[in-house]
Amino acid sequence: MVKNYAHRGFSGAYPENTMLAFRKAVEAGCDGIELDVHLSKDGELVIMHDERLNRTTDGNGFIKDYDYKEIRGLNAAHLYNGRYQHVPNLREYFEWVKGQSIISIIELKTNRLEYEGIEEKVNTLIVEYGLQDWVIICSFNPYSMERMKKMNPALKGALLVDRWSDDIGDYTVSLGMEYLHPYYRMMTLSRVDEIKSYGLGVNVWTVNEEKDMLEMIEMGVDGIITNYPNRLNQLLKTCKKIK
Repeated sequence: MVKNYAHRGFSGAYPENTMLAFRKAVEAGCDGIELDVHLSKDGELVIMHDERLNRTTDGNGFIKDYDYKEIRGLNAAHLYNGRYQHVPNLREYFEWVKGQSIISIIELKTNRLEYEGIEEKVNTLIVEYGLQDWVIICSFNPYSMERMKKMNPALKGALLVDRWSDDIGDYTVSLGMEYLHPYYRMMTLSRVDEIKSYGLGVNVWTVNEEKDMLEMIEMGVDGIITNYPNRLNQLLKTCKKIK
């Protein structure tokens, strides 16, 4: 059965990358949660998508220029009237997710900024919480993924891509990855089959409309990353009944 991964939590209805969005994703029936990590000025693993604070909080500037205590005090739900959510770090998330049968897809946001030591910090925390079997590490930065796999070969890795190339299967395997995470609009049945022929899993992003979800299911992808895990959950239940 196709896995249901909540993109930044249940971000279609709740403030993205917040503990609220993560909790609501689980309530909606997801199999896993996709989230993004950066490094703060004092070396904390901050959960946020953008390099800058501006879009999703009431702060301003780059994450890397602030200590986590300052960032945590910002409102990660300022776009949602009457709500307040703090900015979580990876330790807080792990404290919450441990013991649950939830897969965590952790994107290292190293494709624009080079956070020195981020791979080691993420690996150390994963090992501390014993979550090696429940984590997939991914990035658009292949060098970051190489460092991660060299540090801990047992961790599952995925290369994120938004462009297709004929050698993408060979390249992903050469990095030691277990998955390819491609943008869903560039996928076809033959491309899914091609990637699977390398022994790789295919998790597509970010699929929000039911017709597109159904198309990906019919192509045979392994997982769908979506802002609406509730929609995908209902669709998968319907598909299961039909079968």
